[in-house]
Amino acid sequence: MSTRTLRRAGLDFGRLQEAVESSSTIVSVENADEHGEVKNGDVFHWRVVANPPASSIYAGATYAILFTLSPDEYPFKPPKVRVLTPIFNPMVSDVGGVCEALLDNAEWKPTVPVVEVVEKVIVSVFVDFKKFDILNDVAAEMMTNKTPAEFKKEVDRVRTTAKS
Repeated sequence: MSTRTLRRAGLDFGRLQEAVESSSTIVSVENADEHGEVKNGDVFHWRVVANPPASSIYAGATYAILFTLSPDEYPFKPPKVRVLTPIFNPMVSDVGGVCEALLDNAEWKPTVPVVEVVEKVIVSVFVDFKKFDILNDVAAEMMTNKTPAEFKKEVDRVRTTAKS
């Protein structure tokens, strides 16, 4: 890990924290560890708490998302993304993994502001999830073969179960 990488990660984290006040979707940002716990966080793991946009079936709840930056390749490679809060979503695996095409290496540019990257992830996970590869077959099948009301009922059930 270079000093430049460490400095860039710190600057981007600071920019993201500044954006919290003006963002309608980013609730909070904290340094975390590789599991998303904030107790022993570091500059290469960001725990972002997000409000899905009002147009989303996920609106009305908050979700924690972990962004993991590579100490050796950031900002030249995109961060890895994992949804920490249980979610019933076709593009999110049972363990929170997100479709890798979301932040594709071919389209990634280190000059894109980090706030735009985080907001893209939020919109993709909570609104545009039908556009990405399927990682949760059960959610995809239900979304395809059931009514929107039935799908929303399962989204709410998973969300409620996660709270208890």
